[in-house]
Amino acid sequence: MDQGLTEVFERFAAASDVQRLVQTTEGAGSIEIGVSGLSGSMDSMVCAALFKKLERPALIVKRDKEEAAYFLNDMEALIGKKDVLFFPASYRRPYEIEQTDN
Repeated sequence: MDQGLTEVFERFAAASDVQRLVQTTEGAGSIEIGVSGLSGSMDSMVCAALFKKLERPALIVKRDKEEAAYFLNDMEALIGKKDVLFFPASYRRPYEIEQTDN
């Protein structure tokens, strides 16, 4: 991560709302979180901050492949490629029997 992005991320991760979310989820077992009202790459920033603070795995599900690809790119930039995995859909699309959505 470059210096400018690192500084922005650290300031964001130190924000009171993010810290409150971290405190709420710390010590909890398996939990499900829904956050709304975010725009742009703010969802990636929240997930990356939680991942770094809590130091445990997370599963994020996006609506479609394009949204997931943008999220993947953001997460790789924020926390590094070795900590991010992408699992695309592998079902057959209706009326396209020959094609599998890999």
